[in-house]
Amino acid sequence: MEAMKLGLRLEPAASIYHYKNFEAYHMLDLLAEKKDIADFCCPLVMNLIEYDKNNQDIYAETLFVYLKCGKNSKKSASTLNIHHNTMGYRLRKIEEITNIDWDDGELLAHILCSFLILKLSKKIAF
Repeated sequence: MEAMKLGLRLEPAASIYHYKNFEAYHMLDLLAEKKDIADFCCPLVMNLIEYDKNNQDIYAETLFVYLKCGKNSKKSASTLNIHHNTMGYRLRKIEEITNIDWDDGELLAHILCSFLILKLSKKIAF
């Protein structure tokens, strides 16, 4: 039931909702009942989103997809329908803008969690 509830809210165009795809969202949704979960968002993510708004870029979406794809740039490029060289350029640009440490697992988990929070709260559309 939770998968359907969250699925209809987050991916209304889909017809099948598997709970495993919404577990993290379910956890965050439960937390959101008690606290404003936006307070937990990583400043790096918020700064990148602001950069995108000011410069009409899509680096935040690129970072989200890259992390969701397990830091696999070829899979990320395919998901975004871009050339793998373009993906490499975007990742270097993200690093330049944010000074992200690609080897800091806790930071990357916080960033991914921040994107999930923003998606759940409808503050991002990707």
